[in-house]
Amino acid sequence: MKDGMKEDKGNIIGVCGDCKDSQIVEVKNRMEEEGLKVQRGDIVKVRFEQNGLNEHMWVRVTQVLLGGEIRGILDNQPIVVTDVKYGQVVVKSQDTITGFIRGKLKINPVSE
Repeated sequence: MKDGMKEDKGNIIGVCGDCKDSQIVEVKNRMEEEGLKVQRGDIVKVRFEQNGLNEHMWVRVTQVLLGGEIRGILDNQPIVVTDVKYGQVVVKSQDTITGFIRGKLKINPVSE
């Protein structure tokens, strides 16, 4: 997505509060089955929360930090969560990952 562009509404999928944790577990289990660990250059979808609302957005991983966190660049224009913006450096727990892309390998339960 180019800077300043709004997210296509067709790319936005609502996820109920009860479903979000099951997505995290599913992605974590599938990554473990494949023997995958997040590394620099991966693209991960993570859950952002603000005022009880959730938005799942893609982050390009620039660094894997100690303690199970990742640092990366937000690669979506937020619609619901307004305390982050496209291109911003963010730090998120790996426990919030709801999708994963490395090359041709894609784990994204919402769109599968």
